[in-house]
Amino acid sequence: MVKPEHRLEYNRWQAEEERKKRNFIYRFMNNKRMVWIVGAFFALLLLIPLSALIWEPKAFNPDYVCGLKARVVMVESDYGYGLLADTRDEYIMKIVRSHELMHEAGGAAIKKLLKPGDVAIDIGAGFGYHTMLMAQTVGGNGFVYSFEPRAEVAHLLEASSLINKLHQVRVKNALLYSSNVNVLLEQFENYMEVSRIVIGKSMSEVKRGSMEIASAYKVDDLVSPTNVKLIRINALGAELAVLEGAQNIMSHSPKISVLMYWDMQRLLQYSNVSAFIDDMLDLGFEFWSVGYDGNLRLLTKDVLIHNYRGDIIISRDHIN
Repeated sequence: MVKPEHRLEYNRWQAEEERKKRNFIYRFMNNKRMVWIVGAFFALLLLIPLSALIWEPKAFNPDYVCGLKARVVMVESDYGYGLLADTRDEYIMKIVRSHELMHEAGGAAIKKLLKPGDVAIDIGAGFGYHTMLMAQTVGGNGFVYSFEPRAEVAHLLEASSLINKLHQVRVKNALLYSSNVNVLLEQFENYMEVSRIVIGKSMSEVKRGSMEIASAYKVDDLVSPTNVKLIRINALGAELAVLEGAQNIMSHSPKISVLMYWDMQRLLQYSNVSAFIDDMLDLGFEFWSVGYDGNLRLLTKDVLIHNYRGDIIISRDHIN
């Protein structure tokens, strides 16, 4: 159930988008007749029930063009904020049809690791579940850098931050990796939040519609060195490679923690996992498994390298 205040902010955002489009048209339309026709067209658009943009049981086919032709739906999270998402995403639509609240792993850990005034980075942010929670937790005196490689998803993520009045969020449509390089990026039409860097294939093996050549960047080149408290990464196995591109940030952030999903088999495709664990242990970091409820358990290297799978926190700061 979408909260009234989120619906109101969503409608305001939509009206602002429409205003920008009309202004754009007026600047390029000198013919008065064409201006009248265009104005009438947009006036008709405004007569379309705004509720058609939000999924309801008997009104399910939202097709709102918000700059990137995303099909928009709003879902509510278990932490009380609304998220704009794309109806092509099967995971999102499963939540919508069941009338459930959106709930993802890592929420309790974020609440445990962050406090008001902190700086956080969300890499592979998707529609923004964790970004919004980070911003909610750090408050107006904190800041959240949010990176999402898929343009239409990043657009909705930015709109969600405005709807929720979380102005401490800075959204960047960018793919992050260990270095500034061109890579093969695989994406999926039915799972919009999933983007995976493909290795072991040549550029000539790109399949149209499923993979494309994309520019990847180091997060160090996009975020100025600062005292970052938390980096959350969702990179489908490339998490440790992404951290290689964050060495400057890590060195300037003595109390930094990393929240990520650990899948040994996936990680091995991109990184020397054993060497990474040794390096982090030498620097005083510890590895913790984290449950949905935020309960922590210390993990040894032996456990990590023997096909452990689950959300983990990497930190050298004491975690209560």
